[in-house]
Amino acid sequence: MRNIFSVILVSALIFNCSLFEVPEAEGEQGSGYIKPPTEPMNVIINFVSSLNNRDIENYINCFYKEFIFSPDSRDSLQDDPRYYRNWTLSVEDSVTSKLFMIVEDSFEIVPPFQVSIKMLDTVSFQENAFLYTGTYEIKSPIDGLEYVTGDIQLFLQEIENKWYIYTWVDEKTDTLYPTWGKLKAYIRKLL
Repeated sequence: MRNIFSVILVSALIFNCSLFEVPEAEGEQGSGYIKPPTEPMNVIINFVSSLNNRDIENYINCFYKEFIFSPDSRDSLQDDPRYYRNWTLSVEDSVTSKLFMIVEDSFEIVPPFQVSIKMLDTVSFQENAFLYTGTYEIKSPIDGLEYVTGDIQLFLQEIENKWYIYTWVDEKTDTLYPTWGKLKAYIRKLL
């Protein structure tokens, strides 16, 4: 038995195997990030992944503390505008947590909540600022909001070597389907 262990150990040293090496963690330990937010695209990946996995901690970690959501103005004209105003990180957290609860409660009955975003363009307009534009489609279990679509603009900024979404602009692109802002306002009314 001792000889077998010696042969394995010597083989590992000769072939430079890392039997005793601790693997490096992906991202910061206990930070709640899926990927470290050291690049703008990591934040975008985390954003979409946290929505599809209904992970509120990872989702909120994508946003800067002074985050603002800007819905399409046509939505707030059709509905009660107070559900579209003053959209801060605190509101985003409450609304998204409630959305995840609704999705969890209806998960067995309807197809799961799913978000897909297709990147259209990315622009670095300052050394530490980045604009991501794309189109989105959302499938949800909420009556009248089963299919949501539109354009998304995410403004990201690097702050203390980490990237965050600091402004989110929602734009209506289809008159038949509601926007993400409309889905958010619906959920906000339930709070």
